[in-house]
Amino acid sequence: MLEKLKLRGQSIKAFRTAEIYRVVKRGDRTSYLFPKIHQIDHHHIYTRYTFSLLNRINPELLTKKRWALRQVLGSNIEINGSLKALVLLFITKSYLRSSIISMKLFILI
Repeated sequence: MLEKLKLRGQSIKAFRTAEIYRVVKRGDRTSYLFPKIHQIDHHHIYTRYTFSLLNRINPELLTKKRWALRQVLGSNIEINGSLKALVLLFITKSYLRSSIISMKLFILI
């Protein structure tokens, strides 16, 4: 449970860094509304964030600000989905290293 809360905080940090949010002003107070995170699947090979964008957030922002997401979450990310429902997949580096080594061994054999 604590691991999922940590991952949720990390995803919100990534959205904040990439400026993927909607600003709402109530009087003299400013609030930031981030994309709705529906599910976080955490495995030793990958972490998958399922989320949806709020209305009035341009989905093209994800492709434009991909570099900011990579800085926070890591360089091995994939973004799949439609206009609202999206999946962000982060593959761990240790798994990539082991799969690359096994691919090299397969090529050598």
